[in-house]
Amino acid sequence: MQKHPPELHRVIVSTAGYFYLDPGTQRPAPALVGLHGYSQTGRDFLRVLRNVAPADFAVVAPQGLNQLWDPATGQIRFSWMTAFEKTDNIERNTRLIGAVLDRLIEQKEIDPGGVFLLGFSQGSSVAYRFAQRHPDRLRGVISVCSDLPPDVRENLAPLRPLGFLILYGEQDPLVPADHPKQAYEALRAAGLGVDLRAFPRGHVLPSSLAPLVEDWMRRRLRGPERPALPSLRAAG
Repeated sequence: MQKHPPELHRVIVSTAGYFYLDPGTQRPAPALVGLHGYSQTGRDFLRVLRNVAPADFAVVAPQGLNQLWDPATGQIRFSWMTAFEKTDNIERNTRLIGAVLDRLIEQKEIDPGGVFLLGFSQGSSVAYRFAQRHPDRLRGVISVCSDLPPDVRENLAPLRPLGFLILYGEQDPLVPADHPKQAYEALRAAGLGVDLRAFPRGHVLPSSLAPLVEDWMRRRLRGPERPALPSLRAAG
């Protein structure tokens, strides 16, 4: 009997996306939309975001679409990217974030002119890629403990209307300091408005960054005037 090799076929199916919301004290409110890192959850990251966001901001945490099983805790966690069908992952992530913004704007929870996107670790790559495709939907991007994806670096022109704040831990064991520094240099060389700050911690988003994050976002909301950011040397 002749044997035939297995054939791989592809079908397209829809899937549900999820996000967590902590409303601001006014509605519609400016919003800090945070994208968690690898093997985290939107629910946990929402609490981290609330600790760095101003009280009057809505805080939103979309959750990555790829599920992970954590045997150490017996819990499901999430990620944004996989090596398999990477381009499809990027487009799905972009659609998810756009759909979350559409929902919250329609419900008058957030101000469409006051949306900031914060990406932590793997989530930072997602933030850069969304900003590249939809710069008109954001006031700025905050990248924490990450680098600049090569595909974004190849075409920085769409990002010019936006401001960028790059934060990195001086004791980060996962992301060497030269990675965020190289991202800063690339954005600056392309003529983008970008600030770079180090903090004396590891691969985390510490609450001690709250004054810096708030000051940077409020300056972006006010307009082009850009006074110096405060030092982080004493941050914990």
